[in-house]
Amino acid sequence: MCSCRISCRSVRCSCVKVAKSCSSICDCINCDNPLNILESIGLNLNFSLSDCCLFQNIYQIPRLISFLKKEVKLTCCNTFAHVQDCIPGTVLCPNIDCNVQVEFSWCRKMVCYPERNPRNHCSFCGQCCFSNGRHCMTCNRCYVVSSKSPGCPTCKEKTPFNSFHEYDKNCHIDQADRRSEGKPNQKPEIIILDSYSLAKTSDTTENPNEVSNMHDSPNIITID
Repeated sequence: MCSCRISCRSVRCSCVKVAKSCSSICDCINCDNPLNILESIGLNLNFSLSDCCLFQNIYQIPRLISFLKKEVKLTCCNTFAHVQDCIPGTVLCPNIDCNVQVEFSWCRKMVCYPERNPRNHCSFCGQCCFSNGRHCMTCNRCYVVSSKSPGCPTCKEKTPFNSFHEYDKNCHIDQADRRSEGKPNQKPEIIILDSYSLAKTSDTTENPNEVSNMHDSPNIITID
């Protein structure tokens, strides 16, 4: 339980620390726990937490309810849908006459299409990368794979593709567990929280050479 007086989106919240929604036994005021909001719109919490892109971004959105109600254009059927209808994970297009699989990228605020432009979220970096991006376990950063450069350009490591996805699919393992064997499994680390925590992390901003600066795909429509 928590007794937050300012916000339930901060790492100070005991419920946030264990990736739980606030309950009736909590003594918080004006609770804004994002997990409670997801439950209020009928989303399965366990399934939502299995979406690493959602989990690692949702705590930094201050007006989550308004954000979930924003409309995004779906190029698959040239129609519109609310963000909340495109989550969590991979879902069928809300247009019942379409049935194309769609994914919402919380990192890039875009709708992606697994069959032609997958989201490809990296739970290690805490951000979505190119569809042909891969995480280097040695350099601890993502790089773009091509026929001319199949390995990491920094360390020349050829990380097995299956090995990368074996790590990525198990995103409920604590980030620290990958560095220290034997530590009990926990919920995935919250990469970025909100304004209460950003000040503490301002000295450790991402390298500008990271793959976060990406061009928008012509098949993806951003949310204004």
